Amino acid sequence: MTPEQFKAARQAAGFATQEAIAEAFDLNRRTVGRWERGQVPVPKVVEIALDGIARLRIHDGAAN
Repeated sequence: MTPEQFKAARQAAGFATQEAIAEAFDLNRRTVGRWERGQVPVPKVVEIALDGIARLRIHDGAAN
């Protein structure tokens, strides 16, 4: 997942800010920032979780 893909997936899952996803996933915001800058790869489990959350939001009609 590229940094751009991660940011798009984060937003599609309803996390408007790095702080929001960091809190939800019990992470340090700096970790999320590193993913978005491409300094460290996004763990596959995070990719899967974001995809699942985004799909639930679409299913429930919460996505804009």
